Amino acid sequence: MMQLNKSQPIIDELAKFDNYFSSSGAECWMTSSGKIHLYVFSIFYETAKDLEENYKELRDHVAISFQSRTLNNSAERWNLYILYLVKEFVPQELRQIILQDKFSARKMVCSTGQEEINDQYINSLIGKTLIDIDIPERNVSIDKLEELMNAKHPEVAIAVNQIDAMTNRDNLKELIKFLSDEQD
Repeated sequence: MMQLNKSQPIIDELAKFDNYFSSSGAECWMTSSGKIHLYVFSIFYETAKDLEENYKELRDHVAISFQSRTLNNSAERWNLYILYLVKEFVPQELRQIILQDKFSARKMVCSTGQEEINDQYINSLIGKTLIDIDIPERNVSIDKLEELMNAKHPEVAIAVNQIDAMTNRDNLKELIKFLSDEQD
């Protein structure tokens, strides 16, 4: 599990030349991924209306003051996230508008309900949503796939074998003919 840390020094540094970061309540979280850092800015709104009216503000300040002025590594510039926490339910239409907004950073919207919003909650939420994506391991065997094709779909097995045999441009017309099912 990657360690995610709240980075108050980043907010303090940004506040020196952008007053938004000293008064908005925005927070910055950071973790390392290989040789780069991943950054997540978070902000809390009471209502969906507050979110709708103000979500672009954090996005724009992150783009101008942090992304363009602070980050030199292009990989870090493109691995930047904004987490909008909203106490009340956020309608799907508004959520989609924000998630589809590709300017500056990728966005996440989370309705928190009555949850207590503290560092542990935000850290856990970001971790589950962004960092610790759990992909269950599957035991897949090529042999089983071939056995299945031969047993249940012999025409697919024959086609795969024929396509495998066509490995160069000389066979291109034959391959196109075969794939388009225009066989004589």
